[in-house]
Amino acid sequence: PELQISETAVLTILLCFMGTLFFCTGNMVSASAQKAGFSVIGTASWGMLYGACYLGILSIFRGQEFIIEPTFVYVTSLIWLALISSVFTFSAYLMLIGRIGAGRTGYATVIFPVFALMISTFLESYIWTWYALSGLALVVIGNVIMVRSRG
Repeated sequence: PELQISETAVLTILLCFMGTLFFCTGNMVSASAQKAGFSVIGTASWGMLYGACYLGILSIFRGQEFIIEPTFVYVTSLIWLALISSVFTFSAYLMLIGRIGAGRTGYATVIFPVFALMISTFLESYIWTWYALSGLALVVIGNVIMVRSRG
């Protein structure tokens, strides 16, 4: 297939860049806040509250409805995402930033998709593709290079 730059592709690349920029900025702000003595839970809570308010306002302006399906699967998934995947794991990640620094903690984010694919393999019958295996190989090679260069 030919590589074509469309409006959608440019917007997607821009959103990826902005997401990375905001993520990195948040890491640096968290590191600074922890050095200043602020608690991870407190600052993360404020950040999540601001983010939820922003998205709520954006949704209202876009005319989107806030709907919670009263099903077991939906509610348990929502609780899992809100508590385990957001509050607990993100707080642990921010604490790691405080302990070893944002730069070194950033290497952990490379492993996140690998764990997600492993979990999906067991819980959702994910079938590994050559792209996923190639990505896994690149992650392993990158981590080996990183560990060897530090040691």
